[in-house]
Amino acid sequence: MWFYFFPKSSEKPGIVIELKKGSSCEDVIHQIKSKNYMQKLDECSKILLVGINYDEIKHHQCKIEVGEYI
Repeated sequence: MWFYFFPKSSEKPGIVIELKKGSSCEDVIHQIKSKNYMQKLDECSKILLVGINYDEIKHHQCKIEVGEYI
């Protein structure tokens, strides 16, 4: 499941959040890039990529990476 957040100001970064169950945060970030989820935010010069992974016990991990739309 993924979400987009569009900034009100062009000076702020756009945000793409991907939620996964039973994966690694690195795999989640890789999926955001490989499936080009950033394309919807093409007007943003900076984009925050947020990968959140959780397991059956409700533990979670999060990784945030700054990406740029090219």
